Amino acid sequence: MIQTPYDQTLHIEDDLGWGITSRVYAVRKGSDLFALKICTDSLPNLESEYLVLKALEKKKVSYITKANGMSDDKKQLLLSPVGIPVFKPIITREHAIQFVETMRAIHQCGYLHHDVRPENLVLVTRSQLVGPRKPKVVYDVFVVI
Repeated sequence: MIQTPYDQTLHIEDDLGWGITSRVYAVRKGSDLFALKICTDSLPNLESEYLVLKALEKKKVSYITKANGMSDDKKQLLLSPVGIPVFKPIITREHAIQFVETMRAIHQCGYLHHDVRPENLVLVTRSQLVGPRKPKVVYDVFVVI
C-alpha cells in the first residue's frame, strides 16, 4: 500500500519495472487500475512528462498513456491505461500501424520520443463481440511517454 500526496491510498498490484529515472507500479484506486510512476533522485521531477502528455491529450492523440494526476512535489505521476509490455504477446500488423500512426501524431505535435523500447509500448485489452455474442480479446498498442 502507498499513501500518496493525492490524499488517497493506492494498493500495489504489481511492480511493472524501472528505468534510469523512475520506477513504475500497477496500483489500484478503488476498482480502477493505474500505473504510478515514481521519480528517482536522478531526475528533478516529472513535470515536463506530465505537460507533454496533457498537450498530446488536448490534441486528441490516440494510443498514448493519459496523465491522471501529479503529486504536488512533481515526483509521482498517475497514468492509465495499464497494459502488458509488448514483448510478451504476439505483435500484429495492426499494432505496428497503431504505433507508427501514434509516433507520427506525437511528432506532428512538435514532440520527439527519446526512449522508444519494448518496455515503453504496452498492449491494452479491448474486447470485441464476434458473431452472436462470442467475445474475442483484441489488444491495442499504447505508447508510454
